[in-house]
Amino acid sequence: MVDGDLSTVGTFVAKGSIKKEFVINLRYAPRQYQRRVIGSLKTETLIKLDAPTYIKYIEVYPASIIPNFALDTTAEEKSPKWMLSFAAVEDKRTQRVEGTLPVRFQIKREILYLRLTANALEDLDNVAHGNETGELRIPLKGAAIREIKFYGR
Repeated sequence: MVDGDLSTVGTFVAKGSIKKEFVINLRYAPRQYQRRVIGSLKTETLIKLDAPTYIKYIEVYPASIIPNFALDTTAEEKSPKWMLSFAAVEDKRTQRVEGTLPVRFQIKREILYLRLTANALEDLDNVAHGNETGELRIPLKGAAIREIKFYGR
């Protein structure tokens, strides 16, 4: 995602799908439509810098809609408690990023790792129709980012 070429696109990896089906519930309505996530709706990407570096802000160049986009940082190298040492970037936390213009996030700290998380998108072009029960399985796909630019002091 950090390659200096705005014509390339990096995508989040999605591991899941959405299952939609009718469920018979005798207490309330005879048939209810139910939607369940199979796997995980959350996607994640990790970027490591060469060395711990003070970053004032970053610019994210989206190539698709990025729902619930969040950033976390750490200046530590991997250790047994490494996942607990990430600190949230509160600027624009869990917002929906849209369009093609860059979005600026204020970091203002020294970082070594930048973790980007977002919700997956529904891949409506590859919907699998089930049997006569009306079941649908919608695969999930990751959001796309053209570039992330880091700015120091």
